[in-house]
Amino acid sequence: MKMDAVANLQALIRYQSFTPKNPTTQEKDFAECQGSLDFVEQLLAPLGCRSVKRLAFPGSELAPYPVDNLIVHLAKGESEETLFYSCHTDVVGLVDETLWTVQPFGAEIKDGFIHGRGVTDMKGGIISFIKALYDKLEYMPKYNIYFLVTTDEEWTGANGTIQAFRYLKEQGIVPTWVLVGEPASKEKVGDSVRYGRRGSLSGNLFAKGKSGHVAYPERTINPIAYMVRAQAAIMSIPFESDGLGREGTNLEFTYTNSGNPKDGGTVPQTAEANFNVRFTSNYSVESMCHLINKALDDAGIDRTIVTLTLLPQVASQPFTSKRKRLAECILTAAIEICGVDPDFNRAGGTSDGAKVYRVYDPAENPDYADIEIAEFGSCSSGGGLRNGLPAKTERGGIHEIDERAYLADLELLAEAYGHMLENLFR
Repeated sequence: MKMDAVANLQALIRYQSFTPKNPTTQEKDFAECQGSLDFVEQLLAPLGCRSVKRLAFPGSELAPYPVDNLIVHLAKGESEETLFYSCHTDVVGLVDETLWTVQPFGAEIKDGFIHGRGVTDMKGGIISFIKALYDKLEYMPKYNIYFLVTTDEEWTGANGTIQAFRYLKEQGIVPTWVLVGEPASKEKVGDSVRYGRRGSLSGNLFAKGKSGHVAYPERTINPIAYMVRAQAAIMSIPFESDGLGREGTNLEFTYTNSGNPKDGGTVPQTAEANFNVRFTSNYSVESMCHLINKALDDAGIDRTIVTLTLLPQVASQPFTSKRKRLAECILTAAIEICGVDPDFNRAGGTSDGAKVYRVYDPAENPDYADIEIAEFGSCSSGGGLRNGLPAKTERGGIHEIDERAYLADLELLAEAYGHMLENLFR
């Protein structure tokens, strides 16, 4: 069975499927997200789906926006092993559309690259996996695959893939393997495979002061002064290594604002800052929350002025997966199809792989500890290196302006996925 991968990828890119978190554009964004799921469902239909389930959520206090999810079950014969393929069609914002040199959702093909927001993260990988299914399933004697697609991966994820995992667990379905199709490759397809991730925790600092003229400091409370000291206290935490790899713990501030732009004569009323910390396995979400609070207290930060808000509800714990059959099949595909010897690592951001452990918790059932999780997908850089193109460019990678993917790389990824599937279910 054949499919036109390029035409279908262009069609998927053209869905402007921003995570529907913006109240101003929420209705349109949600409709686009649902359209992208409808399209994926239509692509999978000719493969003979045993079941199709949509899990829609209107929103909650933690995640006040609508989310839709798709679960498609593909099966043939009697297989004792089960593969979950986890992916998402929601995309991040454009940063500044005026800086793009192509239409962000035009799916333009130029110099062997296909351009568009979300093509690298991760619509290109989705189409590559579906193409592998078209190319291989009819020749395989048995398989048992759950294709999970969410439209809430790029924001809180509270009603995304984790809800699909919970639904399947309630049905008594436990995965043998979980393949997350994130763009884990770097410059060449297959050069990097993730077998775990660092934990992730986001937080907010809010300082409430008293505005007034800068010439009369006795009549003001400058929230920026308190904010700077609080930021310095958190940034000075001496994080320890877990000894399991080169990826350490890092805390980065992602936003700082006083709401008082370019006013040189007025002390602002408030100041605010957001941060995220990615941490290794010698920390947990709970211990990281304690460490951040302790850093503020040790620095003598006035907590009546500076408020710390942490979000453990949507945080993820660090994890390291066992390397067994799935890793072996990916390794073989990378070497034999892609011509590279992959680096197995835990680099990058968080992913839906961590949500497996939140649902299938080994502390609840020791058998869950045997679930193998790996991330194997397209090139986060935009690709093209294997054909002599520059390894580093100013733009075009994951979440970047002019996001793009090299079409030859996506074709190679489809071949590697097919090779992996045949070996998994042999």
